[in-house]
Amino acid sequence: MHDVTYLLITGLSVEQRRRHERELLAYYLDALRAAGVRDVPDLDTTFLEYRRAAVWGVYIGWLTTPIDNYGWDVTVMNHIRLLTAYRDLESASAVASLP
Repeated sequence: MHDVTYLLITGLSVEQRRRHERELLAYYLDALRAAGVRDVPDLDTTFLEYRRAAVWGVYIGWLTTPIDNYGWDVTVMNHIRLLTAYRDLESASAVASLP
């Protein structure tokens, strides 16, 4: 889920992500099934894990990445996208709901 979440959040504009994230997650699940993956979770479960995985993207993906790796513009844009998604997706409460 980390890779899929990271790709959707950093690869799309905030507006595109907001508009298409559920549709893209559903497409991903369908692709898994088509590839023969068993026990593919339902969309609601996947969306919850997506919300949780946004935390990983913020911290590991970018807060610990030196600006020199990608330059100022890419680093700032990804911070904006990741932190906006973190807020939009209420990731803190999704993580807090873990048993």
